[in-house]
Amino acid sequence: MKKVFVIAAVAALGLIACNKSDLVNTGSPVSQNAPKNILRFDSYEALSLAIDRSLLPAAMKAPGQEVSNGFISFGDLADMAYEEVAQYQDDYKSIEEVRAAVAQHSDYLQIIQEENGEYSVETKLYESPTRYIVNEDLMYQVKDTLVKTLEEYTILTPEKNYTELLNVNEANLMEYQDNPEFLVIENPRISPIELVPTSPTNLGPFIRCEQIKTMGGRYHRLRCDFRLHRVNIGSSNSYLMRPIYEITSKRTGLLKCVYWTFKINIDYDLTVTLYNVNVPVTQQLRKTGSAYAWYLYGIFYETIVSIYTDVGFATIKGYVQGNSMYVNCNR
Repeated sequence: MKKVFVIAAVAALGLIACNKSDLVNTGSPVSQNAPKNILRFDSYEALSLAIDRSLLPAAMKAPGQEVSNGFISFGDLADMAYEEVAQYQDDYKSIEEVRAAVAQHSDYLQIIQEENGEYSVETKLYESPTRYIVNEDLMYQVKDTLVKTLEEYTILTPEKNYTELLNVNEANLMEYQDNPEFLVIENPRISPIELVPTSPTNLGPFIRCEQIKTMGGRYHRLRCDFRLHRVNIGSSNSYLMRPIYEITSKRTGLLKCVYWTFKINIDYDLTVTLYNVNVPVTQQLRKTGSAYAWYLYGIFYETIVSIYTDVGFATIKGYVQGNSMYVNCNR
């Protein structure tokens, strides 16, 4: 049964090429036992397209790209909880007060301590590309397969197992690893601490460029992360690779130890080349644009690479700027 879900697993993580002609069905029951507030996709390509659209800031979405039929995603609910807490960011006098405020919305919010000791308030699933696809129960459906997204794992199962999947969580997840009806996949993550370039011409699978500036009694941070998202395709000794960029704008409250999201006018021009990957000459690995946002996401390219291939970014060029800040991304 698990082999049946292998390709579905790749798609469920949002790491496949998309066909722009596919449509997304929303608001339809996935089975007699499932709620209406769930997204159902007729193809994995439609899922991938929906994921890419869902991560666009509102100002960059064309008419018709918004989800209809009253669907409210987990990401939407988490954003509302974030706004509720963030509106008082200048009133918090200590990290303990911030923790107490976040704890009141513990289903949706968390405090992250980064490698340098700084704190930031984040939504749950903030690193998941499906956060605006899953419903309040963290689920969606592709064809006849239900998918549930947790912080560290993604679970797939036939739609007949809806009620049981509803009860799967981090506490009991390991009980399903050997269940032939369920496929449990670890979500891809890259830790900056553990990355060591393998050669002078390979920058590795993760590059971070940022500027931190003091303005108006606060720290402002403009950051651009370059990542290689990679997912093993079953037992075929290959994986799907997707080089992406993520731009984030944040600032601290008057308590200068916790970062919060902060929308600004962002302009960017980014170009990458890949180490040990033959990219067709017709493929332009350059992304440019501008938006009023705190988060921007984009994909440079998609390809399948042997699991034994040593890959990474060979070069990164360009910049991100906004709010009197400038991030030089040349590497």
